[in-house]
Amino acid sequence: MHIYQQLPPELRVHLDAATQTPSEASLGHLQAAVTAAQGQSPEIRAFLLESLGALQLAFDRIEPALDSFRQALVLSTGEAEDEARLGLATVLGLLGRTDERVELLEYFSETRHPRGRAALALVRAEHGQKDAAKLLDGLEESPELLRVRAELCLQTADTHGAEAALGKLVEFAGRAGQEARLRLGRIYLESGRYERAITHFERLLDGLIEVPAPNKGRKSPAKVSVPAKPTDGRFEALVRTELAAAWAQKGQVEVALEQLNQALELIETYGEADEPLLGIVLLRLGTLEFYGKQNLAAAEEYLEEALGVAIDTWGQEHPHTAQILVHLGHLELGRSQHKEAKALLKRALEIVPSSSEAHGALALALVAAGKMGPAKMHLERALKTVRDPTRREGLRTNLERLVNRKSSSPR
Repeated sequence: MHIYQQLPPELRVHLDAATQTPSEASLGHLQAAVTAAQGQSPEIRAFLLESLGALQLAFDRIEPALDSFRQALVLSTGEAEDEARLGLATVLGLLGRTDERVELLEYFSETRHPRGRAALALVRAEHGQKDAAKLLDGLEESPELLRVRAELCLQTADTHGAEAALGKLVEFAGRAGQEARLRLGRIYLESGRYERAITHFERLLDGLIEVPAPNKGRKSPAKVSVPAKPTDGRFEALVRTELAAAWAQKGQVEVALEQLNQALELIETYGEADEPLLGIVLLRLGTLEFYGKQNLAAAEEYLEEALGVAIDTWGQEHPHTAQILVHLGHLELGRSQHKEAKALLKRALEIVPSSSEAHGALALALVAAGKMGPAKMHLERALKTVRDPTRREGLRTNLERLVNRKSSSPR
């Protein structure tokens, strides 16, 4: 018998009220159920605490969720204990308490629990263990395991392995299949296969997707067409956003802007609250208007709106907020407004001190102000953290020019 059937009627009322339409008020209903269950069995109390922890996590009540999952873990046994352990591990990850999280998940190395072993595999991969994927061997395939296998392959730069896992995942219906289709297209995009990415995303919009079939001795992989018609506005907006990125990489700025504007229209009309996606689309519109068309007025409007969304969604101190501040700093540099640019870029560095983009842009503003020493310092810091080889070469060239300029200037 499921634990829900064991609940007394007065506890079911609270649980039903909390789960019908999850909201802030739902937290009160579940907290009331937990309080009223003090005299009940450990199994019932653990079930309610785990439900409360999951809802607290959904509403970013991280510390209360930590307490709820800890209590649930103490009270629970068997499968319920496994679920409480996974919930607690998720919270510890969000809090950056890595050692505790690893210790908690190592328990699953001696079990056959699919989600537990998947979580442990990801943690081990984050710590550089190249054989982490072996933890998934012998487990029954499921959407979650295929997603984790793809992620593990990407972490080890095994693009083909990731494609194979995602190719299987697209066969699953619902959200798992949609996410796999998007991730597969992003792999094409991130690996520089822009034509392939464009074809992939356009077929998604047309209702068909090309998926690599298993290669059984053939010289080239077969292709199969799987129905994938977008079922909601959000999914179509996501597809158009990624399609715009592929067109932008091909230098087709107007086509990319058209796709982003269609995505923006979808977000505004499909009626679901999706501030993060809105912020991403506004940011990409702003950067394309600025870097692609040098349309400073339109770029500023989009970027300012994106900044407002980022602050509302993630807060003042989030890296995403810092990224937008860097773009606004570049925009002020384009206007020769060096004082305003320096203020924006310094604010970005307060949020993310290691941002190579902010250090590099601030160096340009300082050069324009005649402050060569501080400019050289920021260029050196940018070189320490930059990953992209092309940008690294550009920064190195700028640093060499600055050094030569300083050495040749009159003392």
